[in-house]
Amino acid sequence: MPPPVRYILAYHADLLAAVTSIFVRTVFAHLHRVARQELVLANGARIEAGAICVPQRFNSALGLSPHLHAIVADGVWVQGKPGAAPL
Repeated sequence: MPPPVRYILAYHADLLAAVTSIFVRTVFAHLHRVARQELVLANGARIEAGAICVPQRFNSALGLSPHLHAIVADGVWVQGKPGAAPL
């Protein structure tokens, strides 16, 4: 991120939380879209994705550098389909 945005995110936790939420929702939307396409699921099918996302405000040199660490499940879980397993 450019320095001005970096400083804003570093000092406003609510804004960093919003950026984190947007990031996770975007990744989940992609996973849902691919699952619907690959599995030919109906629009009403319940699709769940999983992720852990942690914001960090500094880099290894303790400089101000807000960024995200994310672990995202490589696939989704579909509810309501008999014998459904994670993709």
